[in-house]
Amino acid sequence: MLAGAVVLLATYAAFRVLPGRVWLALLVAVWFGLVLLAPSFAWCAVPLSFVALRVLPFWPACAVVAGMVVTTVVTWTRMTDRLDPTIVLGPVCVAVLAVSAYRALERDALARQALL
Repeated sequence: MLAGAVVLLATYAAFRVLPGRVWLALLVAVWFGLVLLAPSFAWCAVPLSFVALRVLPFWPACAVVAGMVVTTVVTWTRMTDRLDPTIVLGPVCVAVLAVSAYRALERDALARQALL
């Protein structure tokens, strides 16, 4: 797991040398592999959601976030061997909050930019 975390960190650090969408695709792919091996890596979906919202247009970014939510729910459900509503609702609520927070920050930044 430590090697996987180092790979994720190295991929994140490569943002200056890779095109944005390629970089994001690699980040999500590494994250996906790590979550399959250790569901505890699911927490990384929150910062990756912000990265997706920054790199991609809104609706494609929402699709990436939704895919990360599904991955998180499936891996945690596999680990517990039962479908618990909190395992579904937790990631969904966190994703909605992350997307909403990002949109609010984006609107605020656009308003400030317009004022300048």
